[in-house]
Amino acid sequence: MAGAKSRSAAETLKRRIALALGLAALVVLGAGLYPLLAPLGTPTAGEHYTDLGAPERPPRGPIPVVEFFSYGCVHCKNFDPQIEAWKETLGDDVRFTRAPVAFSASWGLLAKAYHAADRLGILAANHSRLFDALHEAGLALNTEDAVVQFFDGHGTDGRTFRRALRDPQINEALAEDAALARRYGIRAVPTLVVDGRYRIDDPNLSRQQILEVADALIAQARTARTP
Repeated sequence: MAGAKSRSAAETLKRRIALALGLAALVVLGAGLYPLLAPLGTPTAGEHYTDLGAPERPPRGPIPVVEFFSYGCVHCKNFDPQIEAWKETLGDDVRFTRAPVAFSASWGLLAKAYHAADRLGILAANHSRLFDALHEAGLALNTEDAVVQFFDGHGTDGRTFRRALRDPQINEALAEDAALARRYGIRAVPTLVVDGRYRIDDPNLSRQQILEVADALIAQARTARTP
């Protein structure tokens, strides 16, 4: 009888210890998630974004929002569904564009593929497909032949896509992207730049918070355009 009581007491103690440890783990986890769940508040220059200074020209026309990205970047891939949904909510006075970066030779080839697909009018149909091929299917699209084969039969044929990749205008587009990235000080992707002035680059922001900051900066740019 005494042995049974001892075993029962020991089991009860074990359950209490396990429960206490579980509660402690939840507290720690909750503390870690709190910055992501807490309201962002008013975005602050130098904390949530970098103010690059006034654009070269006075603000006029549509408010430009540029996403610097690469198909080779898994963070860009994970951010893309939210970006795709968010850009549909932007007003008619906002112009959203993407600028692929070429931080390496393989990323440079993917940037060429982006512009070639755009010029051929098949980018929308292949945008998510290209992300999935690289990060889910594990395709190594690091040669011209591999990229041409990937697009062959998906809105174009291989010969046409190869010609588009080699078009001198594609290299001009890459040079423009690189110049823009240098001007805005882009060192990592994905990065959003709003109105040619505000670079959202706080690494502690969640993806949703990045878009919240972008919305606030778009509203700020809109106010600056109000007569």
